[in-house]
Amino acid sequence: MKENTRKELSNFVAGIPGPKRQLNTDFSNINDEKRLIKVALSLLDNNDSIDPSDIKSICETVGGDEYLSIINDELFLEKFARPIYSRIDDIKNIISTYRKIQSD
Repeated sequence: MKENTRKELSNFVAGIPGPKRQLNTDFSNINDEKRLIKVALSLLDNNDSIDPSDIKSICETVGGDEYLSIINDELFLEKFARPIYSRIDDIKNIISTYRKIQSD
């Protein structure tokens, strides 16, 4: 993961409010979406990639009681990191498709 993407992913993870730092959380708030878009743009603009373990690493770095309590849960990747990864990937695909349409 490149530094620009690390920064944007860190901003996303740090910006998740404490009560939403739990398994099976909903990231449909407009502020969450804006931060997810920034991560997706960084990935596209820097020809970069991430995976769920990168999200776990950032959560460990950000820390806090809420993250520390869910990071060690065996379902962390499945119920927290992968949904974030999947949403970023969806946004990335939408942006990429939009850019292709605009260039035609």
